[in-house]
Amino acid sequence: MNQHVPVADADALAKRNSVVLACAQALGGASPSIVISLGGIVGSQLVTDQTFATVPVSLMQLGIAVGVIPAAMLMRRHGRRNGYLIGALIGATAASVAAAGASTRLFWLFCLGTFACGLYGAFVQSYRFAAADAATESFRPRAISWVMIGGIAAGVIGPQSVYWTRDLTPAAPFAASFLAQAALALIAMLVILQLRAPPVAQVKASGGRPLPEIMRQPKFIASVTAALVTYGLMSFVMTAAPLAMVGCGHSVGDAALGIQWHVLAMFGPSFFTGRLIARFGKAQVTIAGLLLTALAAVIGLTGLSVAHFWIALVVLGVGWNFGFIGATALVTDCYRPEERVKVQAANDFLVFGSVAIASFSSGGLLHAGGWASVNWLVFPPVAVAMALVLWQARAPGRPPSERDDRHGPAEEKARRRAGSIVRSWAARSAPVVIQAVASWRMRASSWSRTRAGPGRPETQSCSVSVNRPPAAAQASQSNSHSCSTTTGLVGGQRASRPVILKRAVSSRFHDTGSSRTPSSV
Repeated sequence: MNQHVPVADADALAKRNSVVLACAQALGGASPSIVISLGGIVGSQLVTDQTFATVPVSLMQLGIAVGVIPAAMLMRRHGRRNGYLIGALIGATAASVAAAGASTRLFWLFCLGTFACGLYGAFVQSYRFAAADAATESFRPRAISWVMIGGIAAGVIGPQSVYWTRDLTPAAPFAASFLAQAALALIAMLVILQLRAPPVAQVKASGGRPLPEIMRQPKFIASVTAALVTYGLMSFVMTAAPLAMVGCGHSVGDAALGIQWHVLAMFGPSFFTGRLIARFGKAQVTIAGLLLTALAAVIGLTGLSVAHFWIALVVLGVGWNFGFIGATALVTDCYRPEERVKVQAANDFLVFGSVAIASFSSGGLLHAGGWASVNWLVFPPVAVAMALVLWQARAPGRPPSERDDRHGPAEEKARRRAGSIVRSWAARSAPVVIQAVASWRMRASSWSRTRAGPGRPETQSCSVSVNRPPAAAQASQSNSHSCSTTTGLVGGQRASRPVILKRAVSSRFHDTGSSRTPSSV
């Protein structure tokens, strides 16, 4: 093959591949959002112990972590197009297995299907790298951006598929949604057939330093910790959010739309995140993402309305974008070109492994402590990650042999000055966020004491069931949720302020202070 390809011809091929991969991303990227929207809800219907309700979502994340390295090896041997075709076939099969598990009410079969959906997601994760392979240096950022547009479309296609198919199989709730997911994967195979990817370059695997030596670098520790915290907390809160919304009496459609806006917020800022990193620096953008993650938890603590959930999920998505992309950019400073493959694989395995653990633990914490406990747990990891990134950003520069000399002295001075301003702002903002949360808690407690009527308890439980009629819900132990709000009676009117979500499994619905009938979604 002629190695001296004209730039115009190379860019034409890159544009074609970018459009194809953007369409494949829109179809394949819808799979995780469908599993995230429904995995916890279907899981809660199939198990008695609600601690395991989010296991299907956790297994999907585990499937991504487990599948990253085998997917890379498969594509290195057989090429990207063949690898992506195999991945899409796995995705269609996985969604069909999940639909069968939901129809037959077999929890283990449903979990097997969601795990295999994660294997499909491991292939989808590399679409942006395939777009960059055939692109010239000047077009490469645009090629990646075009694929990210597909991620935005996926954030709409997935939840909308749930919205329009959830009631098509009344005997097996949501089975039709997973069949729609299988159909999307089959359509993705037809799209991938149009891909004209160049041969994958062979990378020398034995070059560079040993992996343990690279992972002991303070900058690598800080960078990976920031990536783990950003992605893990995003998964932790996002997995619990649909269950919490349904538990508070909101509809499954509201929960699906919340995930839709969340996914849009995750991918939407990607068009300008690179420019922010170039202007302010990698560490500063990473810190901004961590602060936004903490802000999402603050919003989640201030109320239980649909608006509170949606706004918190949107802010959480933007925080993920800034934090994860910034942390990933920081990791690139920790290895040499010949060490790239093994370090990136180790980073992805650690990140998606933490995501699986986070999504699994969120169900247990939501069941035991409620929605407020999920949000309160966000702050300690964010504080640790911010401390590490700030410490590493203030550390002396790298040795001259490892220093990035792409920028001139004047530009480097401007970047350092901007970085100093942003770091100073972040260091001052963190205590303010913590103080604001503490102040809100004090005001909420004071408000509840002053507004509660004499002889009235301060908390009221409202229980709802997931996809069960009230009569059946009252006899069920497995699908009850309790949404606790601070209430008082003033002039015969009930005044309430949401404080905490409690999910309780009990033999009967209870309501202290007033009579209230559970409503089915």
